[in-house]
Amino acid sequence: MYKYILKRLLMMIPVLLGVMIAVFTITYFTPGDPARLLLGDGATKEAVEQVHEELGIDDPYIEQLGRYIGKIVFHFDFGTSYISKKPVTQEILQRFPTTLKLASYSVAISVIVGVLMGIVSATRQYSIFDRLATSFALIGVSMPTFWAGLMAIIVFSVTLGWLPPSGSYCSLSKGADFMPKRRANGEGNIRKRKDGRWEGRYTVGRDPETGKATAPCRCRQMR
Repeated sequence: MYKYILKRLLMMIPVLLGVMIAVFTITYFTPGDPARLLLGDGATKEAVEQVHEELGIDDPYIEQLGRYIGKIVFHFDFGTSYISKKPVTQEILQRFPTTLKLASYSVAISVIVGVLMGIVSATRQYSIFDRLATSFALIGVSMPTFWAGLMAIIVFSVTLGWLPPSGSYCSLSKGADFMPKRRANGEGNIRKRKDGRWEGRYTVGRDPETGKATAPCRCRQMR
């Protein structure tokens, strides 16, 4: 048993290495200039060249790939986010508790429902419940997860209003959004107003000194 576990762990190394190479290669050959994404379209040529030099964007592919893998393996450094301008590791750790909570709830519900349905189906084989449970399981396995997620949002958030459509601090029943952490540019949320309308907001810019939005949030309301 221990040899099997050790073998599986060792097999993860080439898989992870292949994933890192694939992700970096796709990002490397994707059209666009990372320096422009960081500085914006109005950046000067000198500023862009300075960012190229600091990030090593002009270095050969092999050299950039080696530096990328080395930072991840030896320093657990995934670089800096182009959107929030924060370290990617910090962004992951900031959202990890919510991800862990969601995954724990999902696993708990799946295990409880699956085990109960399996026990009843085994004790009442070929019954109506057994056929319905088997059909339900096959539909769940065959259904694309992204489509199932969208349908769940429509049913439980839009129609019933039991859960927030996005984020973990949005309250639909009170008609307000509670976001204790400041959002980066391009991030936003959806909330249900007291008059029954839905409102979407996203941050378009902030003053670095005051922290206030430098441009008004763009909102769109719909029934």
